[in-house]
Amino acid sequence: MSSVQKVAELVPGEQNPVIIMEDKKEVAEFIQKLQMEKWQMDEIPSSKKKMKEYILYQQETINFGESNKDKELKQVASLITYHDLPYIELKWSKFNLVFKAPEEVVEYLSNH
Repeated sequence: MSSVQKVAELVPGEQNPVIIMEDKKEVAEFIQKLQMEKWQMDEIPSSKKKMKEYILYQQETINFGESNKDKELKQVASLITYHDLPYIELKWSKFNLVFKAPEEVVEYLSNH
């Protein structure tokens, strides 16, 4: 997650992101406040209602002879939060994982 360069916050019913974070400090603070080291794999209850989705972007790999100007940011993962549930769904590549997150993380994401 340390290579994430942009975060877009989506809410159900909105077509465009309500918040876009591109400042390095802001993105780093967001990633730090997720406290991912404290997440525990779990199963999400079936009675779930999506609250927010965070789309994470990073620049494509720069190969020899290429400039970083040639590479655009691409979506690498998404985090989905749910109403009144301390769970976060992480979609990364072909993986779809569910974690129970600390209450303070869920509260931070809910109020962001």
